[in-house]
Amino acid sequence: MTDFIALEEVMDSSVGQPVEIVLERGGNECSSTVRVQDLHAITPCCFLQAFGGIVHALSYQQARNFRVEVGKVYVAETGFMLGKAGVSNHCIITSVNKVSTPDVETFAQQINQLP
Repeated sequence: MTDFIALEEVMDSSVGQPVEIVLERGGNECSSTVRVQDLHAITPCCFLQAFGGIVHALSYQQARNFRVEVGKVYVAETGFMLGKAGVSNHCIITSVNKVSTPDVETFAQQINQLP
């Protein structure tokens, strides 16, 4: 396959299935089997706005930058509460009061329990 349109067609028709990719890098051929994910399923579709701040699930693009899995709690805007706690924009929140927050729903539950 030599163009991205053909590659896109294969990937779009293989969502949820494994595909074998063979590529050449530095003159060496290598192959790997990967599962094709649905880009729409790993793209945030909602956000949580609280205390002037905004958090949402970590997108694929940002997860790639941070080298972590998608869906973690991503701070888009700190607002008052998170800013006073020393949290900056573009952080990933992993816990609240020592309770793991792997996703926005769990984060919301934990901040609702704060006094």
